[in-house]
Amino acid sequence: MRLWHGTHRSCEIGANGNTTLCHHSSCGICNILRNSFDVAKAKQTNMFGKGIYFSQASHKASQYSNKVKGRKAMLLCYVTAGNPLYLDSEARYLGPPGPPGHDSVYATPGPNLKYHEIVSYRNASMRPGYLVTHVSH
Repeated sequence: MRLWHGTHRSCEIGANGNTTLCHHSSCGICNILRNSFDVAKAKQTNMFGKGIYFSQASHKASQYSNKVKGRKAMLLCYVTAGNPLYLDSEARYLGPPGPPGHDSVYATPGPNLKYHEIVSYRNASMRPGYLVTHVSH
């Protein structure tokens, strides 16, 4: 699947034609573009545990991106969900290697979730595809 991922950036990659990756340890965009995704760096406090979160909705992923010089940046990624576990409520205890017998979580809208999300727990199942920048109002 092609899904959106929003994360923090510390540089101006994608702005005004800049294609140079920075070396800031806090720049999620450049670190992902350089090394791909790493579940070990994910936060445990998210709704479906320690995994990498993706959305079909670009505006959902944009919520996790910060502005640099008035522009946000997101990644359009390739994600293989494998055998997903379908959930509509939180399961914060989940983490690598994923729910028993499943490769990922396919979160469906429910009481605490407005948009579909895919949560991957395996580094090999996700790759960045495109860097997309946009002006944020």
